[in-house]
Amino acid sequence: NNNNNNNSNNQCANNDSSNENDNGILSTIPDGYLDYYTVVPRKEDDPYAKILLQMQMEDEIISTIHELMESYDEANEIILELNKELEELQESIGGNDETYYGVDGEIHALKDECLEMEAGGKYSYELCLFGSASQRDIGATSGGTNLGKWDGVKNNDDNNNGERIFMWTGGAKCWNGPVRSATAYVTCGTETKLLSAEEPNVCQYEFQI
Repeated sequence: NNNNNNNSNNQCANNDSSNENDNGILSTIPDGYLDYYTVVPRKEDDPYAKILLQMQMEDEIISTIHELMESYDEANEIILELNKELEELQESIGGNDETYYGVDGEIHALKDECLEMEAGGKYSYELCLFGSASQRDIGATSGGTNLGKWDGVKNNDDNNNGERIFMWTGGAKCWNGPVRSATAYVTCGTETKLLSAEEPNVCQYEFQI
């Protein structure tokens, strides 16, 4: 037995020596040396390999789901901000009330604009969109008679030429008559201006714009 052990030890020594370089360092490491073995990939038909591959795929799917959820949250935040901006813009043009700024806020560009003209050689008229309507003596720049406050806009259903009707109501009460009001019939033109002013009925004024 001692001889066999000696022979075995000598053989290991010889093997180790054959792998050593001049500095006594192993140039190659045999498989199993000091219980270290070369890692060998599992074969595709290995059941454990299939399980590991499935786990890897599940991890990738979960990671992708998290990324998509983050993208979804970011998109929702952007949508909320855009909806807020849209609500503010809609509010600035009268919201969903088409009777104030017209359909889709079509007359919002005329906000705070006042139109003036003289008629009949005695009076001047001033119509302020989204404001008030007034009748004054020619030459006067303030005061006068209140013909009403802005009451909105509507389509003229009596014709199909796209005419709009601007309305001012709740003006000063006529002596022994109705409360004053003003109605303007509006058609498209190259500029915005008053074309005519009339009083077809007592304290009810009509204009062409």
